[in-house]
Amino acid sequence: MIVLENISKSFNKGSVNEVSALQNVSVVFAEGTFNVLIGANGSGKSTLLNIIAGDILPDSGKVIINGRDVTDVPDYKRAPYISRVFQDPMAGTASQLSILDNFRLASLRNRKKSLVVGTTSAFRERVAEDLKQLGLGLENRLAEPVGSLSGGQRQALTLLMAVAAGSGVLLMDEPTAALDPKTAGMIVELTLKLVEKHNLTTILVTHDLKAAARLGSRLILMKEGRLERDEQGLLAGKTDPGELYRWFV
Repeated sequence: MIVLENISKSFNKGSVNEVSALQNVSVVFAEGTFNVLIGANGSGKSTLLNIIAGDILPDSGKVIINGRDVTDVPDYKRAPYISRVFQDPMAGTASQLSILDNFRLASLRNRKKSLVVGTTSAFRERVAEDLKQLGLGLENRLAEPVGSLSGGQRQALTLLMAVAAGSGVLLMDEPTAALDPKTAGMIVELTLKLVEKHNLTTILVTHDLKAAARLGSRLILMKEGRLERDEQGLLAGKTDPGELYRWFV
């Protein structure tokens, strides 16, 4: 469970360029729920996500994850229980390392560091099995550098590695924005499948209202640093995207 209590955040404080990104935001993301944040640019969506991840620390308020106050805990110390998928497909993988080595790095995030982790035949077989569900033939290219793959393939790998890390919390910031429609659709369907299978607490930031309607069981509209509208208990795939467009009117 993720609990935000009275979170406020401003940038360029005290200057003529001061921006109030979040204003006294309180919200609870229950365990195993799929939460989608939508809103115009500058509404505070990504700032909220970055505060949960620890990339940004709030000016005031509390961040509580699984009962632990992590308000002042930096991002690298939250890594064992938070996985992320970024807008840039290149950001979630190491280009010069092989597909297998990238999965090995992901597996080291929430366990004791050891040279043995990720080197067994059982680990290799598990990675290959995970990759088969993509239908891209990557299970036969485990030794290939990730830098040789397309953006969509790398984004799919990032998503699989985020789940493989076993963190329990998945944060996604515009994961399909840089992809072509076909590949974006594949990432959306893969996300839905993995989140349901692993019961992940997921928060997705997106401008893609079709994806929001397809994925979210909870949709939150943000406006000027506040939660403008919060619809819970929705059935993923049953929301009319046209209705979401009317939220902005």
